[in-house]
Amino acid sequence: MIGSIQHIVDEFFLEQLINEPTHEDGNILDLIFTNNVDLLHSFTCNETSFSDHHIINCKCNYNQTETIAYATPSSEEKSFESLNFFSDEIEWDKLSEELSTYPWEQELSTLDNHPSMITKFTTVCYEICKKLVPIKKPKTASSKLKIPRYRRTLMKRRTKVHKQLKQKHLSNRRRTRLKQELIEIELSLTTDYCKERQTQEALAVSAIKSNSKHFFSYEKSLPKHTWVLVLLSDRTLNL
Repeated sequence: MIGSIQHIVDEFFLEQLINEPTHEDGNILDLIFTNNVDLLHSFTCNETSFSDHHIINCKCNYNQTETIAYATPSSEEKSFESLNFFSDEIEWDKLSEELSTYPWEQELSTLDNHPSMITKFTTVCYEICKKLVPIKKPKTASSKLKIPRYRRTLMKRRTKVHKQLKQKHLSNRRRTRLKQELIEIELSLTTDYCKERQTQEALAVSAIKSNSKHFFSYEKSLPKHTWVLVLLSDRTLNL
């Protein structure tokens, strides 16, 4: 395994960035590799009551590159994002027919560069779709994700406790109390998450007969599972 990792590191010019203990025994078991060390701004390894491994929080320097807006008209109302392609009211056969019978060669042959062709193509597609695809309903302010005040307070306190545990000159008694408080905070957050999820699930299930769209909207809003490969001493951890 070590030889395979070393081969990948050498082939893609990777460098390991974690230099603090990531385990309660003081070992560095969780690793992060990158081929651009400037991307990582900073990281912290915080203890947690849910595992003998620490939680690694990383901050990256990432600048989003500018993209050329070929695709859609500039305004929100005149873009494909404003159309509801999940609606049952869409006449797909008619939409396909209009797109396939449009004189694309005649229209595009008069243009002399690739960007203008792309702009023309997407504009025509939008104009055709706009006639056959309904507009999305505007989202209300209540639909935005909001973290409850109680949970925000616990998160702030958890961050403060982590910082206090990093202090070198800390008595064993004080450290024990902080660790116990950290456990209580994590349990409170977990309980609050579970209650919120159970409430949302109950509402979605109760509405499945009268309003099935509410149930499927709830299902789509759930976070998708992400697989992260973390290098450990004897196993791979699935987060």
